[in-house]
Amino acid sequence: MTFSCGRSSMKTNEIEFYDLNQNQFTFLVFDKSKVDTFISRYEPLNVSNTVIKQDIFSLSKINFDNSISKDYSSFAKNSKLLDSSDFNLAMNVIKATYDKSGEEYFHGSLNYLFFYKCLPVGFQNKWTQTISGDFRFNATFFAILRDKSEIIDKMIYGEIGHWDNKLKPIFGEHIFNEITLDKAKQIKELIVKDKSFDDVKFKTDRDNFIYFLDKTISGEWRLILTDWN
Repeated sequence: MTFSCGRSSMKTNEIEFYDLNQNQFTFLVFDKSKVDTFISRYEPLNVSNTVIKQDIFSLSKINFDNSISKDYSSFAKNSKLLDSSDFNLAMNVIKATYDKSGEEYFHGSLNYLFFYKCLPVGFQNKWTQTISGDFRFNATFFAILRDKSEIIDKMIYGEIGHWDNKLKPIFGEHIFNEITLDKAKQIKELIVKDKSFDDVKFKTDRDNFIYFLDKTISGEWRLILTDWN
């Protein structure tokens, strides 16, 4: 399998290594400018907002598409594949928002709208997965990251971090903690300099995670650490 964006190909005998993507905190990425636009357009994020409800309903007209931009094919091992069950569930929740149980299903529909509007273009078709469409990295790589990076470990325990109040209606009870630009710089510097991350088995995970960090450092994306497993 060949990966784009300058990432290396994975050998067949490395595939089992990637089956260890479990029992860890995970990451979500959003287009920063799209999030700003979303908050501006839809505030307040509640069921009484008719603009939100109109745009949620427009999602019911979208057809299923499980493709991911070829530029992001290297992330296939880091995230759940798209399937029709995700799409069908999304359609059921969105349509249920407009019957007598509308308020009960509103938060679910709000999540679908947020992910549809705010995911980076290459990942936009993952909107029907919402939080479960997160990105996770090999458990060994992640364990080393926690061990070496005081920032990541303290963020997991909630000792440090950034919590945007405007995003709380989206994440609800889920833990979320944003990796800010300055923290992303420090984490990247650690990964680049520390030889622990040079193991060839980590190359795809290392390159993909640095890609997320670079997009955060450039101000294009927002990188969120979450507890969804």
